[in-house]
Amino acid sequence: MNTRKVYNRKKSIEKNNKLKSENKLKLLKLIPAFLLLIPWTLIVHIETLRSKLENQPWYPNLEWNDDFFLWDRSWGLVGIGILMLAVLLITKYKDMKQNNNCCISFRQDWPLYIYGILAVCSSFLSPNRLFAIEGMTEQYETIWVLLTYLIIFFYFRIIFRDEKLRIWIFYFILIEAAIQTAIGLSQLIGRDFWSSPIGIKLITFGTQSDKNLEFIFSESGQGSVYLSFYHPNYAAVYLIIIIPLIVAAVRLAEKKWQKIVCTILVIGMLACLWGTGSKTGLFTLFVMIILAITKYVGEKRKLIIMLVCFLGSVMLYVFIGYFIPQDTMLEKTVKNAFPTKQEQMLTEVTTGKDVKIVYNGKELHLSVEEENGKAYFQIADKNGQTLPLDYDKDTKRFSLHGEKTSNLKFYAYREDGTCHLEMDLGEIPWYFQKGKDDETYDYITLYGKKDNILNAVHVFPDGWGSALSGRWYIWSRTIPLITKNILLGSGANTFALNFPQNDYVARTNISSEMLLTIISKAHSFYLQTIVQTGLLSMMVLIVFMISLLRRIRKTGCQGNYEIFLSIIGYLLMGLTNDSMVVTAPFFWAILGLGAGISFCKN
Repeated sequence: MNTRKVYNRKKSIEKNNKLKSENKLKLLKLIPAFLLLIPWTLIVHIETLRSKLENQPWYPNLEWNDDFFLWDRSWGLVGIGILMLAVLLITKYKDMKQNNNCCISFRQDWPLYIYGILAVCSSFLSPNRLFAIEGMTEQYETIWVLLTYLIIFFYFRIIFRDEKLRIWIFYFILIEAAIQTAIGLSQLIGRDFWSSPIGIKLITFGTQSDKNLEFIFSESGQGSVYLSFYHPNYAAVYLIIIIPLIVAAVRLAEKKWQKIVCTILVIGMLACLWGTGSKTGLFTLFVMIILAITKYVGEKRKLIIMLVCFLGSVMLYVFIGYFIPQDTMLEKTVKNAFPTKQEQMLTEVTTGKDVKIVYNGKELHLSVEEENGKAYFQIADKNGQTLPLDYDKDTKRFSLHGEKTSNLKFYAYREDGTCHLEMDLGEIPWYFQKGKDDETYDYITLYGKKDNILNAVHVFPDGWGSALSGRWYIWSRTIPLITKNILLGSGANTFALNFPQNDYVARTNISSEMLLTIISKAHSFYLQTIVQTGLLSMMVLIVFMISLLRRIRKTGCQGNYEIFLSIIGYLLMGLTNDSMVVTAPFFWAILGLGAGISFCKN
């Protein structure tokens, strides 16, 4: 009898120990997801970093830059990725020890293996590999971050095939969504949390900085919603990914109070989406609503609901545009989508023995001639005939005779034995310097550095460069780069070094703001991927996405269609937005979650 009691007690202890061990393992599995979905998203901290671009002629003379959103989050993500990899290895070891082989096939993931190999080869074989490895100002999506995205995918795919663990992901997402919505609403009413005393203390924690911080985005206006994601556009990307999942929580919640709380959260997130000012975000939301209607609404009611949604959206935009006299979102949308064609007054600038310009169809040759120790400025036509000039004593500027009202003005002077020539096109100055040895002219950028002027190859007609907030111009000059990056790309984080930054003539015709802008992003996930990791890598990713979306849509697992909509939403947002370290991890996590449930049968 005593022997039986001892045996039962021993068995009970072993059972309890096994249960504790399993609980510890489950906790370990959840820690990386918790870190990624809640604390990591709230990292906003000032870091003063080397720009590594100060020697580039098109970049300001800034050796150091302040970073708030990207550097800490980039390396923090890599750290979480290493923890995820450790969890995957421990899980695999436990499964092998218990002869618990995973029944899920990984053959469908072959495109990701190819993508990873191409990304590594593109980065480490790149002449700009330093930026691919260490990051670049305003980017920091290094090769290590790209590889971490793949780890995130497999972590969520493997670990959360367990439904008991998967429910925790939705809890984490709900908590984070509530925090971000609270931050967004503070920004919407003009009381930005990150500009508050508490927010500034968090941002400057551990530093000597005592800066008064205020994040203003000229594209969207002061007070725009950016949450904790660097820019309103990236906040919109985050909201588009998360909103369908919160809607799933509303649909699947068992208790009434849970449905009410989640519904309030959805409304708050929609308000934040509106506050971002993202036109692509609102368009994507509309597409997602239409897709949801086709899934959940009966056939007879679909057409009516779609019609009501469409007419309601149009009426809302018209109402806002009519009753609010300021520069409204409606007006901005129309201006960006259908801008007035800009006249291309300046079509050519070439330096050599003189400075040749073609302005308003006229070919002019500018030069500074030296005689008896003095410098004389002159302009000749294409036949070499010197043209008469007028001189304004007040502005000390020359203009072509009889064209004092023209936007084209000139100024020349001699300093330290070097002749300098300045051409003012409206508010935009062009500087040239005559070499002492070879007697040829060099273009001097607005940052005081010599550079060559390039008329970049483009695919779209000129005159519409300001369309889509300047994306028309950027895409027009990016698409020709595809032919140089078919098999391999230029490497992670290197778009700015491959884009024709010295396309000064075309940028001048758009605006002074475009001339001063450092174009560090393709403003398209697809073009960015093609340039940095190659056309082949983008093709295999598209093949993978299509295959996975089909599997997710067919699965019988609850919440599958909302995950499907999240992925579709991100891919649509990717048409006009880049992959960024602040938002892409959510996409890869949801992608992994979708891949995990794609094998569920019920």
